[in-house]
Formats: sequence, structure tokens, C-alpha cells
Amino acid sequence: MDKVEFQPVERAFSLKEAAPQCGASYSTLWRAACRGDLKVLAGMGRMMVSALELNRFLSQTKTPPKPRKRKALTDGLELPS
Repeated sequence: MDKVEFQPVERAFSLKEAAPQCGASYSTLWRAACRGDLKVLAGMGRMMVSALELNRFLSQTKTPPKPRKRKALTDGLELPS
């Protein structure tokens, strides 16, 4: 009989781990959790979110987060000729 090795699968993520996966910042997820829009698993010493809850939250998000735009260093400055 062949042995089957158990391969653990992450089913819960900290907000810090979940943020890059969904394209949002940690503070965005934290505010959503405080509002009650994102249900977290408390009592583990940090805010954790299940993979199912993260998928539910992302599916209800109306627009995907946009990448932040940075101003060019030369905006408003005249370059010497």
C-alpha cells in the first residue's frame, strides 16, 4: 500500500499576506475588516482571513484596485537648457 503524504494548504491568511494576493494594501483590508465588509478570524493574535472569505470579498468588489500613479520628478520644474 502506497503512503500518501499530507501537503498542508493555507486556508487562512493574515491581512499582510492577503494584501498582495488581491492587489490591495494592508490598510485597505484592515479598514474593510473594521467596517465588517471583510469577516476576519479573530483570537489568533492577529487578524486572519479565510481563503473563502477573501474570494467572497473580492467577488463583491465593484472595481479592481488601480495601481497608484506617481508624479514625475520633473512636473512643474523647468529643466536648464
